[in-house]
Amino acid sequence: MEKETSEEKQPIDRKKLGKRNKNLGSSIERLYVNFFKGLHPTKYSKAMTTRLGSRLLDNCKVDIMNLPINIQVKAGSQEKMSPGKELFLMRSMLNDAFDESDSILTKSCILIHHKVHPINSGKVRTPEMSLVYMSEIQFLKYKNTLPKIEYDTLKKFRFNPKSEFSLMVCMTFDYYIENIFKPTYLKNE
Repeated sequence: MEKETSEEKQPIDRKKLGKRNKNLGSSIERLYVNFFKGLHPTKYSKAMTTRLGSRLLDNCKVDIMNLPINIQVKAGSQEKMSPGKELFLMRSMLNDAFDESDSILTKSCILIHHKVHPINSGKVRTPEMSLVYMSEIQFLKYKNTLPKIEYDTLKKFRFNPKSEFSLMVCMTFDYYIENIFKPTYLKNE
């Protein structure tokens, strides 16, 4: 007869896990809303989550609105996440939902992956725990005006080889803010 130990895996309560993940996602979205508001309190004072401000944008996978870019935020480990596929879906849904003359379609699309670690793990957040993904095409548009910018990694995604998002670049969030966002969107401030 085998001994039962307290270390045996307990069944996962999917309902609690789903609620926890939704709460985590919402709180991380609010964290980035507050960050952007802090960058320029008057210019980005109307930044908000799309859950609060626009169901249509939320359905199009945009998580933060009233900024010069379309942002999707992912929180947690996201082991099976494909940034290229996520941004491809965002762009496709925006194209389907908005008229081709709408300014929302001219904004670049980025994905922020906010990695988290277990509570009370003793680990300190590092810049590598908040990553920004964008298409290589978008990166090259930024590089036309900011020739010194670089990315950390280039990843190829096979889901749709003809998509703008089949080649994705990645950099830390801090690098993106200091070297791309501020010089592009706050250059005269």
